[in-house]
Amino acid sequence: DVSPDVVVTIGERRTDFPGVIIEEVPVRNYDLGDTAAHILGYTREIDGEELKTYRNENYKLGDQIGKVGIEKEFEKYLRGTDGGEQVEVNSLSQPIRVLGSAQPIPGCNVILTINNRIQFAAEKALETQLRELSKSPETNKARAGVVIAMDPRNGEILALTSKPSYDPNIFVGELSQEDLRFLNSLPSPQPNRAISYCYAPGSTFKVLTVLAALEKNKVDLRTKFFCSGRDSSSGKACWTVERGRGHGELNLIEGISESCNIVFYELGRRVGIDDLAQTSKMFGLGQSTGINLFPKDQIGLVPDRKWKKENFTGYDQTWYLTETLDVAIGQGALLVTPLQLANVYSAIAQRGVLWKPMIVKSIIDPLGETVSEFHPTVLNRIFIPDSTWDILEEGLKGVITSGTAKNAFSGFPLKVAGKTGTAQNPQGPSHAWFACYAPVEKPEIVVLCMIEHGTSGASYAAPVARKVLEEYFEISNEELE
Repeated sequence: DVSPDVVVTIGERRTDFPGVIIEEVPVRNYDLGDTAAHILGYTREIDGEELKTYRNENYKLGDQIGKVGIEKEFEKYLRGTDGGEQVEVNSLSQPIRVLGSAQPIPGCNVILTINNRIQFAAEKALETQLRELSKSPETNKARAGVVIAMDPRNGEILALTSKPSYDPNIFVGELSQEDLRFLNSLPSPQPNRAISYCYAPGSTFKVLTVLAALEKNKVDLRTKFFCSGRDSSSGKACWTVERGRGHGELNLIEGISESCNIVFYELGRRVGIDDLAQTSKMFGLGQSTGINLFPKDQIGLVPDRKWKKENFTGYDQTWYLTETLDVAIGQGALLVTPLQLANVYSAIAQRGVLWKPMIVKSIIDPLGETVSEFHPTVLNRIFIPDSTWDILEEGLKGVITSGTAKNAFSGFPLKVAGKTGTAQNPQGPSHAWFACYAPVEKPEIVVLCMIEHGTSGASYAAPVARKVLEEYFEISNEELE
Protein backbone atom coordinates (compact mmCIF):
# COMPACT_ATOMS: atom_id res chain seq x y z
CA ASP A 1 0.00 0.00 0.00
CA VAL A 2 2.86 2.38 -0.75
CA SER A 3 2.73 5.66 -2.63
CA PRO A 4 3.82 6.07 -6.28
CA ASP A 5 6.84 8.08 -5.10
CA VAL A 6 8.07 5.16 -3.01
CA VAL A 7 7.54 2.75 -5.90
CA VAL A 8 9.61 4.97 -8.21
CA THR A 9 12.40 5.36 -5.63
CA ILE A 10 12.68 1.62 -5.04
CA GLY A 11 12.56 0.93 -8.75
CA GLU A 12 15.37 3.39 -9.47
CA ARG A 13 17.60 1.97 -6.71
CA ARG A 14 16.71 -1.69 -7.13
CA THR A 15 20.36 -2.79 -6.69
CA ASP A 16 20.49 -1.03 -3.31
CA PHE A 17 17.62 -3.15 -1.93
CA PRO A 18 18.44 -6.82 -2.51
CA GLY A 19 15.44 -9.02 -1.67
CA VAL A 20 12.96 -6.17 -2.09
CA ILE A 21 10.53 -6.52 -4.99
CA ILE A 22 7.65 -4.45 -6.30
CA GLU A 23 4.42 -6.37 -6.75
CA GLU A 24 1.07 -5.09 -7.95
CA VAL A 25 -2.00 -6.62 -6.35
CA PRO A 26 -5.53 -5.85 -7.58
CA VAL A 27 -8.03 -4.69 -4.96
CA ARG A 28 -11.75 -4.03 -4.92
CA ASN A 29 -12.90 -0.53 -5.79
CA TYR A 30 -16.48 0.46 -5.00
CA ASP A 31 -17.29 3.26 -7.42
CA LEU A 32 -20.58 4.18 -5.74
CA GLY A 33 -19.08 4.86 -2.31
CA ASP A 34 -21.71 4.39 0.39
CA THR A 35 -24.56 4.00 -2.12
CA ALA A 36 -26.08 0.50 -1.91
CA ALA A 37 -23.32 -0.51 0.52
CA HIS A 38 -25.60 -2.83 2.50
CA ILE A 39 -26.54 -4.65 -0.69
CA LEU A 40 -23.04 -5.01 -2.10
CA GLY A 41 -21.15 -5.61 1.15
CA TYR A 42 -17.34 -5.76 1.10
CA THR A 43 -14.35 -8.09 1.01
CA ARG A 44 -11.60 -8.40 3.57
CA GLU A 45 -8.66 -10.69 4.32
CA ILE A 46 -9.70 -14.20 5.29
CA ASP A 47 -9.50 -14.98 9.01
CA GLY A 48 -8.60 -18.16 10.87
CA GLU A 49 -12.14 -19.43 11.28
CA GLU A 50 -12.88 -18.88 7.60
CA LEU A 51 -9.70 -20.72 6.64
CA LYS A 52 -10.99 -23.74 8.57
CA THR A 53 -14.42 -23.47 6.97
CA TYR A 54 -13.01 -23.18 3.43
CA ARG A 55 -9.96 -25.43 3.89
CA ASN A 56 -11.02 -27.62 0.96
CA GLU A 57 -11.59 -24.70 -1.43
CA ASN A 58 -7.98 -23.56 -2.00
CA TYR A 59 -8.09 -20.45 0.18
CA LYS A 60 -4.84 -19.36 1.78
CA LEU A 61 -3.61 -16.69 4.20
CA GLY A 62 -3.85 -13.25 2.67
CA ASP A 63 -6.76 -14.08 0.37
CA GLN A 64 -9.68 -11.69 0.20
CA ILE A 65 -13.15 -13.04 0.94
CA GLY A 66 -16.65 -11.58 1.00
CA LYS A 67 -17.79 -10.66 4.49
CA VAL A 68 -21.37 -9.40 4.09
CA GLY A 69 -23.97 -8.62 1.44
CA ILE A 70 -23.73 -9.91 -2.13
CA GLU A 71 -19.96 -10.18 -1.70
CA LYS A 72 -20.48 -12.87 0.95
CA GLU A 73 -23.60 -14.55 -0.44
CA PHE A 74 -22.08 -15.02 -3.90
CA GLU A 75 -18.40 -15.34 -2.92
CA LYS A 76 -17.88 -18.60 -4.83
CA TYR A 77 -18.98 -16.93 -8.07
CA LEU A 78 -17.26 -13.57 -7.58
CA ARG A 79 -13.89 -14.90 -6.43
CA GLY A 80 -12.30 -16.16 -9.63
CA THR A 81 -9.02 -18.10 -9.75
CA ASP A 82 -5.57 -16.75 -8.93
CA GLY A 83 -2.87 -16.64 -11.56
CA GLY A 84 0.89 -16.57 -11.04
CA GLU A 85 4.39 -16.80 -12.47
CA GLN A 86 7.38 -18.94 -11.67
CA VAL A 87 10.38 -16.64 -12.20
CA GLU A 88 14.11 -17.29 -12.01
CA VAL A 89 15.95 -14.43 -10.27
CA ASN A 90 19.57 -13.59 -9.51
CA SER A 91 21.12 -12.99 -6.10
CA LEU A 92 19.65 -9.46 -6.07
CA SER A 93 16.09 -10.80 -6.69
CA GLN A 94 16.19 -9.37 -10.18
CA PRO A 95 14.15 -11.46 -12.64
CA ILE A 96 16.13 -13.32 -15.30
CA ARG A 97 13.45 -15.34 -17.05
CA VAL A 98 9.88 -16.64 -16.62
CA LEU A 99 9.84 -20.41 -16.18
CA GLY A 100 6.10 -20.80 -16.19
CA SER A 101 2.88 -18.83 -15.79
CA ALA A 102 -0.83 -19.26 -15.23
CA GLN A 103 -3.25 -16.53 -16.18
CA PRO A 104 -5.78 -15.49 -13.55
CA ILE A 105 -9.41 -16.26 -14.31
CA PRO A 106 -11.82 -13.43 -13.40
CA GLY A 107 -14.84 -14.12 -11.28
CA CYS A 108 -18.38 -13.99 -12.57
CA ASN A 109 -20.62 -10.94 -12.79
CA VAL A 110 -23.65 -10.98 -10.50
CA ILE A 111 -26.50 -9.06 -12.11
CA LEU A 112 -28.84 -7.40 -9.60
CA THR A 113 -32.48 -6.38 -9.84
CA ILE A 114 -31.59 -2.95 -8.42
CA ASN A 115 -32.61 0.03 -10.56
CA ASN A 116 -29.82 2.61 -10.26
CA ARG A 117 -32.12 5.56 -10.75
CA ILE A 118 -34.56 4.41 -8.06
CA GLN A 119 -31.73 3.45 -5.69
CA PHE A 120 -30.15 6.91 -5.97
CA ALA A 121 -33.54 8.56 -5.44
CA ALA A 122 -34.21 6.47 -2.32
CA GLU A 123 -30.76 7.22 -0.88
CA LYS A 124 -31.11 10.95 -1.52
CA ALA A 125 -34.67 11.22 -0.19
CA LEU A 126 -33.84 9.40 3.05
CA GLU A 127 -30.56 11.25 3.61
CA THR A 128 -32.25 14.60 3.04
CA GLN A 129 -35.08 13.78 5.43
CA LEU A 130 -32.71 12.58 8.17
CA ARG A 131 -30.66 15.74 7.76
CA GLU A 132 -33.76 17.91 8.15
CA LEU A 133 -34.98 15.96 11.17
CA SER A 134 -31.61 16.42 12.88
CA LYS A 135 -32.20 20.18 13.00
CA SER A 136 -35.18 20.02 15.38
CA PRO A 137 -34.98 19.08 19.08
CA GLU A 138 -38.26 17.17 18.69
CA THR A 139 -36.87 14.90 15.97
CA ASN A 140 -33.07 14.98 16.31
CA LYS A 141 -32.97 11.37 17.51
CA ALA A 142 -34.09 10.31 14.03
CA ARG A 143 -30.71 9.34 12.59
CA ALA A 144 -31.42 5.99 10.94
CA GLY A 145 -33.89 4.51 8.53
CA VAL A 146 -34.77 2.27 5.61
CA VAL A 147 -36.30 2.69 2.16
CA ILE A 148 -37.33 -0.30 0.06
CA ALA A 149 -38.85 -0.25 -3.41
CA MET A 150 -40.01 -3.45 -5.06
CA ASP A 151 -42.00 -4.63 -8.05
CA PRO A 152 -45.16 -6.34 -6.75
CA ARG A 153 -45.57 -8.18 -10.06
CA ASN A 154 -42.54 -10.41 -9.50
CA GLY A 155 -40.91 -9.58 -6.15
CA GLU A 156 -37.86 -7.83 -7.64
CA ILE A 157 -36.14 -5.37 -5.30
CA LEU A 158 -35.70 -2.08 -7.17
CA ALA A 159 -34.02 -0.20 -4.33
CA LEU A 160 -32.92 -0.99 -0.81
CA THR A 161 -31.14 1.53 1.35
CA SER A 162 -30.25 1.48 5.02
CA LYS A 163 -28.97 4.58 6.78
CA PRO A 164 -26.53 5.41 8.22
CA SER A 165 -24.34 3.75 5.64
CA TYR A 166 -20.61 3.24 5.14
CA ASP A 167 -18.16 3.34 2.24
CA PRO A 168 -17.00 -0.25 1.53
CA ASN A 169 -13.68 1.16 0.29
CA ILE A 170 -12.62 1.74 3.91
CA PHE A 171 -12.25 -2.03 4.27
CA VAL A 172 -9.65 -2.12 1.48
CA GLY A 173 -6.31 -2.17 3.32
CA GLU A 174 -5.91 -1.24 6.96
CA LEU A 175 -8.72 0.44 8.85
CA SER A 176 -7.70 3.80 10.28
CA GLN A 177 -8.59 4.87 13.81
CA GLU A 178 -11.04 7.34 12.31
CA ASP A 179 -12.70 4.54 10.35
CA LEU A 180 -12.95 2.38 13.47
CA ARG A 181 -14.54 5.20 15.45
CA PHE A 182 -17.08 5.71 12.69
CA LEU A 183 -17.93 2.00 12.44
CA ASN A 184 -18.40 1.83 16.22
CA SER A 185 -20.49 5.00 16.41
CA LEU A 186 -24.22 5.09 17.20
CA PRO A 187 -26.46 4.50 15.43
CA SER A 188 -24.24 1.85 13.90
CA PRO A 189 -23.72 2.15 10.13
CA GLN A 190 -22.97 -1.55 9.65
CA PRO A 191 -26.29 -3.44 10.09
CA ASN A 192 -28.63 -3.66 7.13
CA ARG A 193 -31.71 -2.39 8.92
CA ALA A 194 -33.98 -3.65 6.14
CA ILE A 195 -33.36 -7.27 7.11
CA SER A 196 -31.25 -7.38 10.29
CA TYR A 197 -33.39 -5.29 12.65
CA CYS A 198 -36.96 -5.93 13.79
CA TYR A 199 -39.47 -3.27 14.80
CA ALA A 200 -43.08 -2.94 15.88
CA PRO A 201 -44.89 -2.02 12.64
CA GLY A 202 -47.49 0.22 14.25
CA SER A 203 -50.53 1.11 12.17
CA THR A 204 -49.04 -0.23 8.93
CA PHE A 205 -50.01 -3.66 10.33
CA LYS A 206 -53.68 -2.71 10.47
CA VAL A 207 -54.18 -3.94 6.90
CA LEU A 208 -53.86 -7.51 8.19
CA THR A 209 -56.31 -6.85 11.04
CA VAL A 210 -58.82 -5.64 8.45
CA LEU A 211 -58.35 -8.71 6.25
CA ALA A 212 -58.70 -11.07 9.21
CA ALA A 213 -61.90 -9.36 10.36
CA LEU A 214 -63.48 -9.34 6.90
CA GLU A 215 -62.53 -12.93 6.14
CA LYS A 216 -63.94 -14.17 9.46
CA ASN A 217 -67.16 -12.21 8.81
CA LYS A 218 -66.68 -10.18 11.97
CA VAL A 219 -67.39 -6.89 10.20
CA ASP A 220 -68.77 -5.45 6.98
CA LEU A 221 -69.40 -2.05 5.43
CA ARG A 222 -72.61 -1.63 7.43
CA THR A 223 -70.74 -1.88 10.73
CA LYS A 224 -70.49 1.40 12.59
CA PHE A 225 -67.88 2.34 15.17
CA PHE A 226 -67.71 5.28 17.55
CA CYS A 227 -64.46 6.86 18.66
CA SER A 228 -64.57 9.18 21.66
CA GLY A 229 -60.80 9.12 21.96
CA ARG A 230 -60.69 6.08 24.26
CA ASP A 231 -61.80 2.47 24.00
CA SER A 232 -64.75 2.15 26.37
CA SER A 233 -63.84 -1.40 27.50
CA SER A 234 -60.06 -1.33 27.84
CA GLY A 235 -59.45 2.38 28.35
CA LYS A 236 -56.81 2.31 25.59
CA ALA A 237 -56.46 5.56 23.69
CA CYS A 238 -56.76 6.57 20.07
CA TRP A 239 -53.94 8.71 18.73
CA THR A 240 -56.36 11.67 18.55
CA VAL A 241 -56.78 11.74 22.34
CA GLU A 242 -53.70 13.98 22.60
CA ARG A 243 -55.69 16.54 20.65
CA GLY A 244 -58.57 16.27 23.06
CA ARG A 245 -61.01 14.63 20.69
CA GLY A 246 -62.10 11.42 19.00
CA HIS A 247 -63.08 10.55 15.43
CA GLY A 248 -66.79 10.23 16.20
CA GLU A 249 -68.78 7.74 14.14
CA LEU A 250 -66.92 5.84 11.41
CA ASN A 251 -67.39 2.90 9.10
CA LEU A 252 -64.60 0.46 8.29
CA ILE A 253 -63.20 2.37 5.31
CA GLU A 254 -63.10 5.60 7.32
CA GLY A 255 -61.44 3.71 10.17
CA ILE A 256 -58.65 2.65 7.81
CA SER A 257 -58.13 6.06 6.23
CA GLU A 258 -58.12 7.82 9.61
CA SER A 259 -56.13 4.99 11.25
CA CYS A 260 -58.52 5.04 14.20
CA ASN A 261 -57.20 2.84 17.00
CA ILE A 262 -60.67 2.44 18.51
CA VAL A 263 -61.90 0.79 15.32
CA PHE A 264 -58.98 -1.62 15.36
CA TYR A 265 -59.28 -2.42 19.06
CA GLU A 266 -62.82 -3.53 18.30
CA LEU A 267 -61.69 -5.54 15.28
CA GLY A 268 -59.00 -7.22 17.38
CA ARG A 269 -61.57 -8.01 20.06
CA ARG A 270 -63.85 -9.64 17.50
CA VAL A 271 -61.15 -11.54 15.61
CA GLY A 272 -58.96 -12.78 18.47
CA ILE A 273 -55.27 -13.45 18.57
CA ASP A 274 -55.40 -16.88 16.91
CA ASP A 275 -56.86 -15.58 13.65
CA LEU A 276 -54.69 -12.45 13.74
CA ALA A 277 -51.59 -14.62 14.05
CA GLN A 278 -52.78 -16.99 11.33
CA THR A 279 -53.39 -14.13 8.88
CA SER A 280 -49.99 -12.60 9.70
CA LYS A 281 -48.20 -15.85 8.95
CA MET A 282 -50.09 -16.28 5.67
CA PHE A 283 -48.49 -13.01 4.57
CA GLY A 284 -44.99 -14.14 5.53
CA LEU A 285 -44.56 -12.60 8.97
CA GLY A 286 -42.69 -14.63 11.57
CA GLN A 287 -40.49 -16.32 8.92
CA SER A 288 -37.59 -15.55 6.60
CA THR A 289 -38.41 -13.89 3.29
CA GLY A 290 -35.71 -16.02 1.67
CA ILE A 291 -33.84 -13.07 0.12
CA ASN A 292 -30.33 -13.91 -1.15
CA LEU A 293 -28.29 -11.64 1.13
CA PHE A 294 -25.86 -12.16 3.98
CA PRO A 295 -26.44 -12.09 6.87
CA LYS A 296 -29.75 -13.91 6.56
CA ASP A 297 -32.81 -11.87 7.37
CA GLN A 298 -34.41 -11.93 10.80
CA ILE A 299 -37.73 -13.77 11.10
CA GLY A 300 -39.42 -11.28 13.41
CA LEU A 301 -42.14 -12.36 15.84
CA VAL A 302 -45.85 -13.07 15.56
CA PRO A 303 -46.98 -13.52 19.17
CA ASP A 304 -49.81 -15.87 20.10
CA ARG A 305 -50.87 -18.17 22.94
CA LYS A 306 -48.39 -20.90 21.99
CA TRP A 307 -45.49 -18.42 21.86
CA LYS A 308 -46.35 -17.07 25.29
CA LYS A 309 -46.52 -20.53 26.83
CA GLU A 310 -43.16 -21.48 25.36
CA ASN A 311 -41.38 -18.25 26.32
CA PHE A 312 -42.89 -17.26 29.65
CA THR A 313 -41.84 -20.30 31.66
CA GLY A 314 -42.02 -19.38 35.32
CA TYR A 315 -44.21 -16.36 34.55
CA ASP A 316 -47.89 -15.80 33.92
CA GLN A 317 -48.56 -17.64 30.66
CA THR A 318 -52.14 -16.44 30.26
CA TRP A 319 -52.86 -14.62 27.04
CA TYR A 320 -54.81 -11.48 27.89
CA LEU A 321 -57.26 -9.55 25.75
CA THR A 322 -55.17 -6.39 26.11
CA GLU A 323 -52.32 -8.20 24.33
CA THR A 324 -54.63 -8.96 21.41
CA LEU A 325 -55.64 -5.32 21.21
CA ASP A 326 -51.99 -4.29 21.10
CA VAL A 327 -51.26 -6.68 18.23
CA ALA A 328 -54.34 -5.46 16.34
CA ILE A 329 -52.73 -2.01 16.04
CA GLY A 330 -49.24 -3.33 15.32
CA GLN A 331 -47.82 -2.98 18.81
CA GLY A 332 -47.10 -5.26 21.76
CA ALA A 333 -44.72 -8.15 21.14
CA LEU A 334 -45.27 -8.06 17.36
CA LEU A 335 -42.02 -7.54 15.42
CA VAL A 336 -41.28 -7.33 11.69
CA THR A 337 -38.37 -6.44 9.46
CA PRO A 338 -38.94 -3.62 6.97
CA LEU A 339 -38.50 -6.10 4.11
CA GLN A 340 -41.21 -8.38 5.53
CA LEU A 341 -43.62 -5.47 5.72
CA ALA A 342 -42.78 -4.30 2.20
CA ASN A 343 -43.55 -7.83 1.05
CA VAL A 344 -46.91 -7.74 2.84
CA TYR A 345 -47.87 -4.64 0.86
CA SER A 346 -46.58 -6.25 -2.33
CA ALA A 347 -48.95 -9.16 -1.70
CA ILE A 348 -51.82 -6.74 -1.05
CA ALA A 349 -51.03 -4.86 -4.27
CA GLN A 350 -51.28 -8.18 -6.15
CA ARG A 351 -54.36 -9.28 -4.20
CA GLY A 352 -52.83 -12.26 -2.49
CA VAL A 353 -49.66 -13.22 -4.40
CA LEU A 354 -46.76 -13.32 -1.94
CA TRP A 355 -43.45 -13.35 -3.81
CA LYS A 356 -40.02 -14.26 -2.54
CA PRO A 357 -38.09 -10.95 -2.59
CA MET A 358 -35.58 -11.17 -5.42
CA ILE A 359 -32.35 -9.14 -5.59
CA VAL A 360 -30.24 -11.17 -8.07
CA LYS A 361 -31.31 -11.77 -11.67
CA SER A 362 -28.45 -13.83 -13.03
CA ILE A 363 -24.80 -14.81 -12.83
CA ILE A 364 -22.68 -14.31 -15.97
CA ASP A 365 -19.24 -15.83 -16.50
CA PRO A 366 -16.25 -13.84 -17.89
CA LEU A 367 -17.09 -14.97 -21.44
CA GLY A 368 -20.63 -13.63 -21.19
CA GLU A 369 -22.30 -17.01 -20.77
CA THR A 370 -25.12 -17.37 -18.23
CA VAL A 371 -24.09 -19.55 -15.31
CA SER A 372 -27.32 -19.26 -13.38
CA GLU A 373 -30.63 -17.44 -13.63
CA PHE A 374 -33.01 -16.55 -10.82
CA HIS A 375 -36.71 -16.57 -11.50
CA PRO A 376 -39.64 -15.11 -9.56
CA THR A 377 -40.88 -17.52 -6.89
CA VAL A 378 -44.32 -17.48 -5.29
CA LEU A 379 -44.16 -18.15 -1.55
CA ASN A 380 -47.92 -18.23 -1.03
CA ARG A 381 -51.21 -17.52 -2.75
CA ILE A 382 -53.79 -16.08 -0.41
CA PHE A 383 -57.29 -16.62 -1.73
CA ILE A 384 -59.49 -13.75 -0.64
CA PRO A 385 -62.56 -12.52 -2.55
CA ASP A 386 -62.24 -9.35 -4.63
CA SER A 387 -64.94 -7.76 -2.51
CA THR A 388 -62.64 -7.95 0.52
CA TRP A 389 -59.67 -6.54 -1.39
CA ASP A 390 -61.91 -3.75 -2.69
CA ILE A 391 -62.82 -2.64 0.82
CA LEU A 392 -59.22 -2.63 2.00
CA GLU A 393 -58.05 -0.78 -1.10
CA GLU A 394 -60.76 1.84 -0.73
CA GLY A 395 -59.52 2.52 2.79
CA LEU A 396 -55.89 2.70 1.65
CA LYS A 397 -56.80 5.13 -1.12
CA GLY A 398 -58.60 7.21 1.49
CA VAL A 399 -55.39 7.42 3.54
CA ILE A 400 -53.85 9.29 0.60
CA THR A 401 -56.79 11.45 -0.49
CA SER A 402 -58.48 12.41 2.78
CA GLY A 403 -56.79 10.59 5.65
CA THR A 404 -53.51 10.61 7.52
CA ALA A 405 -51.24 11.00 4.43
CA LYS A 406 -53.29 13.60 2.53
CA ASN A 407 -50.84 16.43 3.26
CA ALA A 408 -47.83 14.39 2.17
CA PHE A 409 -49.49 13.49 -1.15
CA SER A 410 -51.28 16.74 -1.90
CA GLY A 411 -51.19 17.35 -5.66
CA PHE A 412 -49.74 13.95 -6.54
CA PRO A 413 -51.04 13.12 -10.03
CA LEU A 414 -51.41 9.33 -9.71
CA LYS A 415 -53.69 7.20 -7.55
CA VAL A 416 -51.79 5.72 -4.62
CA ALA A 417 -52.89 3.30 -1.89
CA GLY A 418 -50.92 3.47 1.35
CA LYS A 419 -50.84 3.38 5.11
CA THR A 420 -49.07 5.49 7.69
CA GLY A 421 -47.75 4.13 10.96
CA THR A 422 -46.26 5.59 14.12
CA ALA A 423 -45.00 2.79 16.35
CA GLN A 424 -44.23 3.38 20.00
CA ASN A 425 -41.05 1.84 21.36
CA PRO A 426 -39.41 1.80 24.79
CA GLN A 427 -36.06 3.18 23.55
CA GLY A 428 -37.24 6.67 22.70
CA PRO A 429 -39.50 8.54 20.29
CA SER A 430 -41.83 6.53 18.07
CA HIS A 431 -40.66 4.99 14.80
CA ALA A 432 -42.19 6.45 11.64
CA TRP A 433 -43.57 4.11 8.95
CA PHE A 434 -45.22 4.47 5.58
CA ALA A 435 -45.99 1.80 2.98
CA CYS A 436 -47.76 2.22 -0.36
CA TYR A 437 -48.26 0.95 -3.88
CA ALA A 438 -49.05 2.67 -7.18
CA PRO A 439 -50.76 3.12 -9.49
CA VAL A 440 -53.81 1.67 -7.78
CA GLU A 441 -55.38 0.44 -11.02
CA LYS A 442 -52.36 -1.66 -12.01
CA PRO A 443 -49.63 -1.59 -9.33
CA GLU A 444 -46.05 -1.41 -10.60
CA ILE A 445 -44.15 -0.42 -7.46
CA VAL A 446 -44.34 -0.79 -3.70
CA VAL A 447 -42.41 1.70 -1.56
CA LEU A 448 -41.79 1.41 2.16
CA CYS A 449 -40.04 3.94 4.38
CA MET A 450 -39.17 3.49 8.04
CA ILE A 451 -37.37 6.13 10.12
CA GLU A 452 -36.15 5.14 13.57
CA HIS A 453 -37.47 7.62 16.16
CA GLY A 454 -39.06 9.56 13.31
CA THR A 455 -42.07 10.47 15.54
CA SER A 456 -44.67 10.55 12.72
CA GLY A 457 -45.15 8.31 9.72
CA ALA A 458 -47.52 10.77 8.06
CA SER A 459 -45.24 13.77 8.50
CA TYR A 460 -41.80 12.30 7.83
CA ALA A 461 -41.89 8.80 6.29
CA ALA A 462 -44.62 9.41 3.69
CA PRO A 463 -42.81 12.36 2.02
CA VAL A 464 -39.75 10.15 1.48
CA ALA A 465 -41.85 7.49 -0.24
CA ARG A 466 -43.43 10.16 -2.39
CA LYS A 467 -40.00 11.26 -3.67
CA VAL A 468 -39.26 7.68 -4.73
CA LEU A 469 -42.59 7.45 -6.55
CA GLU A 470 -41.91 10.75 -8.31
CA GLU A 471 -38.62 9.38 -9.60
CA TYR A 472 -40.08 6.03 -10.63
CA PHE A 473 -42.93 7.60 -12.60
CA GLU A 474 -40.69 10.43 -13.82
CA ILE A 475 -43.08 13.07 -12.53
CA SER A 476 -41.76 16.54 -13.25
CA ASN A 477 -42.18 19.66 -11.11
CA GLU A 478 -44.53 21.04 -13.74
CA GLU A 479 -46.86 18.07 -13.27
CA LEU A 480 -46.93 18.71 -9.53
CA GLU A 481 -47.91 22.36 -9.87
